[in-house]
Amino acid sequence: MSDDPDTRERDGPGYDAEDRGLVPGLASALLFAVMAAAFLGADLGEPAGFELGEYGITHEIGFALFNLDIGSLAGSTEGFLAAFLIVALTLDVAIDGALYLAKREEDGTIVSAVGSAFTAGRKAGEGGE
Repeated sequence: MSDDPDTRERDGPGYDAEDRGLVPGLASALLFAVMAAAFLGADLGEPAGFELGEYGITHEIGFALFNLDIGSLAGSTEGFLAAFLIVALTLDVAIDGALYLAKREEDGTIVSAVGSAFTAGRKAGEGGE
């Protein structure tokens, strides 16, 4: 084991949190201050809302999802619908990837968060066909 604080185990017996010094903490505080100043000092202008029709925006997106004709207001929700579907697919891919990557080994066997669906019962180190 090395005495260098950057290469020692974080939870090991020889690791002391004070070995890292003040530089990382000061750097993060400085970054926070710069970002806070940028966000608080930004001129965002007047907020522009969505035209409220007979229904609210939530109802109109629902009508667009199910391809229901509610008149001229349905066309103004298509941008919201596209953004909604893109975010939904992105979150679905993220959760699927997290479940796929959530694996651990017990007694030389790969144990997955979703059972043996992705491991096919193989032991660690064994390749596929």
